[in-house]
Amino acid sequence: MRHIPWQEKLLPEPNSGCWLYDGTWANGYGAIRDKDRKTVRVHRLAWEQANGPIPEGLSVLHRCDVPACCNPEHLFLGTQAANNLDMKIKGRLKGASWVLANKTTCKYGHSFTAENTYITKSGYRNCRECHRRTARLRYITHDGRGEAMSRRAADRAAYNLKARLRRAAKKGVAVE
Repeated sequence: MRHIPWQEKLLPEPNSGCWLYDGTWANGYGAIRDKDRKTVRVHRLAWEQANGPIPEGLSVLHRCDVPACCNPEHLFLGTQAANNLDMKIKGRLKGASWVLANKTTCKYGHSFTAENTYITKSGYRNCRECHRRTARLRYITHDGRGEAMSRRAADRAAYNLKARLRRAAKKGVAVE
């Protein structure tokens, strides 16, 4: 665990119970450099000091929704997907992330249902049907013997498949 002096810059906020960091900020979060000159978010330091190391793949999230807060009682561990869901529920999504989170269909018109959606490691939603079509497109660019088609034939096959998908999406018809 890193030991970096940062507690002297905390300002307790009596109404909310937040401990606000009054030092350097990065995107609203308190930030400090460690001995290796790496920028570290202060709320992560507060969590590590109170609870130990942060497991791989988890983030430190705020219950109070105040980025500058470092009170360990206001912090909890969660995945990036859980953080995105929390932001959506609390109405804190803004800009492109808000648009992406509220989309109900992919760009080809397939619904984001539980059966047709998978979540990537980084927390993004992807359409299973489009993923299958992309794999199929890769497959058809090779002949039956596993050898690559000529560039021209592959381009023609890809163009024809994409054109079918665009026409079907405009009509609202599913293409197999």
